[in-house]
Amino acid sequence: MQTMTESSTDERLDRLEERVDEGFAQVDQRFQEVDKRFEQVDLRFAQVDQKLEQIDGRFDRMKGEFKSMQGDIKAMQGEINQRFDSIHHLMSYGIIGICGAIVTGFVGVLGFVATQV
Repeated sequence: MQTMTESSTDERLDRLEERVDEGFAQVDQRFQEVDKRFEQVDLRFAQVDQKLEQIDGRFDRMKGEFKSMQGDIKAMQGEINQRFDSIHHLMSYGIIGICGAIVTGFVGVLGFVATQV
């Protein structure tokens, strides 16, 4: 009877060993699938990194364009200031000329009145 029990125990252990081996084989297969998924994730991260580098390049170009635009705006402000200065001088000289004409006319009237009296 002991041999029968030992043989049935051996058979059970053999079956258990086969089942454990099958389980480990399935786990190994799942780990391989997970590794493949991680490879895909790594590729996606590489793509995201490339896109971020492109975006950084775009921002750098935009900064350069903004700096050149600032220079253009400063140049235009200088031109506008010159034109306003020209208008200011023109109006100032015009007002001085009008005032001079009025004073000259007033002096002329006073001279005429003085000769008439």
